[in-house]
Amino acid sequence: MSFIFDENTPPVIARILRELGYDVKPIGEWVGLGGADEDWIPLASEEGHLIVSSDHRLHKDRAQRVLLREQGITALFVAKSVHHYTLRDKVIWYIKHWEHMQNAALKAEPGTAFSVKANGTLSELDLE
Repeated sequence: MSFIFDENTPPVIARILRELGYDVKPIGEWVGLGGADEDWIPLASEEGHLIVSSDHRLHKDRAQRVLLREQGITALFVAKSVHHYTLRDKVIWYIKHWEHMQNAALKAEPGTAFSVKANGTLSELDLE
């Protein structure tokens, strides 16, 4: 199972994690950039991928929640504050917290969504 990093995460982060041995891909390498969530999320589900995003609209907007729930895709939503870090600090943050994030997502039931706080703690989100 690969983790797909959406367009809200700099692709270099996925590339660095991949160099460290993790099965991750930036969305641009997988399906290209600019695709609608309604197009790539079902494909990610079909192919057994998990997603990483800082686009909280995906779990706050009703239609997007329904899409995630219906597709049964496991997702990690990174804190908005991390999105505003410098690239260097984002890389450090992901390297520090990735193992924990990955393990939680891989152990979770399909369709589980997590909020990942800036301190690396995870809490399950309600997609209902």
